[in-house]
Parts: sequence; structure tokens; C-alpha cells
Amino acid sequence: MTKPQPKAVSRADAEAEIARVRKLGIIMGVLSLMSFPLLLLTLFFLTGMTGGPFDGFAKFMVWPSIFVTILASPLLLAFAFVQAMRVRNLRDRHGL
Repeated sequence: MTKPQPKAVSRADAEAEIARVRKLGIIMGVLSLMSFPLLLLTLFFLTGMTGGPFDGFAKFMVWPSIFVTILASPLLLAFAFVQAMRVRNLRDRHGL
């Protein structure tokens, strides 16, 4: 059984793929950093430092927010690093 040969890709297609992967990695990196301010905002409302219409929502959402922060932030950051490695691999493979 032989190894499957990679199909020939034009330089423009490779650059478009690199741009798409880079943008996806940046989005995942930013999202991984945005979960921590969400947690701080939720805890701000939870401690009773403020009242108003968001107080009940914050008290209801504190544990899901903590869970999402603990779980999603490292996963999104890891995904961003994987995308960065994909960009490097695509550049090396296509000589860009």
C-alpha cells in the first residue's frame, strides 16, 4: 500500500488557506482570553457590588460561567496553537 500523494495546490490557493487558518487561530486566541473578563464581570455582579436588572442573571450564571472559563479557555488556546502550527506546516510544504 502506497502513501497517498498530496494533490498539487497553486500558490494562491496555499496563501488563501494560510490566511484562513491564521484568522481562525487569532479568533480562537482572542476568545480564550475573553472568558476571563466574563468571569470577573459575573463575580462583580455576584458579590452584590451592584444591583439592577443583571443581578439575578449574574447569580444564576456564575457556575456555568466558571465552568466555561475553566474548560473552554485552555481548549481554545490549544486550538489557536494548533492553527499556528498548521500555518508553519503549510508554509514549509509550499515553500512560501
